[in-house]
Amino acid sequence: VDGFDTQFPFYFEDSDLAWSLIDRGWKIPYVELALVVHPVVAPMPMRLLDGAKRCILLPRLFVKHPELYRASGVRALRGIHWVYLGTYAVFCGSVLIRERLGLLLAIVLWATVLLVHLYHLFRGCRFTMAEFWTTAALLPVVPAVSLIQLLRGNIRNRVLVWS
Repeated sequence: VDGFDTQFPFYFEDSDLAWSLIDRGWKIPYVELALVVHPVVAPMPMRLLDGAKRCILLPRLFVKHPELYRASGVRALRGIHWVYLGTYAVFCGSVLIRERLGLLLAIVLWATVLLVHLYHLFRGCRFTMAEFWTTAALLPVVPAVSLIQLLRGNIRNRVLVWS
C-alpha cells in the first residue's frame, strides 16, 4: 500500500494505512491477547486546539476512503460543537438586528453550555486550576477552529464533508 501517506504529517496516518489495507481486501486480525501499553501523559489542555487544527485532514481521509470514513463515525464537529456554533449564530444575529433579548439568551445559553461541558469533563478528576481555566478558555474556541479547518480541508480536497 506504499506505506504512510506523507499528506498526513502526524495524525490520521495510521487510520489511512489501515484503511488502505482494508480497501485492498486485506484483513487486520484482532488479537485478543495482545497487550498495548500507552503511557499516561500529563494533562495538556492546549491539545484541544491541536485536535481542532487537525480537522483540515479529515476531507483528505474522506476522499481516499469514503465508505470506511462514513462507517467509522469520525466527526470533526460533535453535537456540543454545533451547540456552541448555534449560540454564536444567535449572538451575531442579535447584534446585527439589535435584539437585546436574543443577545441575553445567547450569552446565557453559551455560559450554560460551557459550565455543563466543563462539569462533564472534570467531574471526578483531579486537576489544577490552570488546567481548568485553560480548558474553559479553549472549549468555546475549538468548535470555530474545527469548522474553519474543516472548510479549509474541503476546499483543498475539492470535497464537501460536514462531519
